[in-house]
Amino acid sequence: VDPPSLQAMQLRFLSSLVLLACLQQAAGVPVQSLFSPATWKDCGDGATTLTVTNVVISPSPVKTGANFTMIVECTSAGVISTGSLDTKVYLAGVQVHSETGPLCDNTACPVKAGTMKISTTSYMPIITPPGWYEVKLSGSDQDQLPAICADIHFSVVVG
Repeated sequence: VDPPSLQAMQLRFLSSLVLLACLQQAAGVPVQSLFSPATWKDCGDGATTLTVTNVVISPSPVKTGANFTMIVECTSAGVISTGSLDTKVYLAGVQVHSETGPLCDNTACPVKAGTMKISTTSYMPIITPPGWYEVKLSGSDQDQLPAICADIHFSVVVG
């Protein structure tokens, strides 16, 4: 059996890209968003202690088989001595990951009024499907009151 020609391999690759684009569109994700910069929105509506002022994801887009860092910059309206963070990750509207942990694992506690950052570095497994991901970040303070709410979108590409 002869190996496929370069032209046949290019056609298969192009077909795969078209299929991926169709799947993304069927899921309601614009194709250009695969390579768009990360976006974010504070969803606390003024009812949380922390107001998200910026989100930085590096590298952007995130690459499979490599580490990436997410920094959530916030303004704190009060003191948080301890709390929890709940992270839910979605691809095409389907939850693919969830974790809950102490707020103080990702920032210095106690959090004082003023500016602060929540930072995490994670490994994106090589088997992660490329696409436009949504992270819903929420958390509570020491009194179980809402501390943070953010919707973050970013793309993952094959590394």
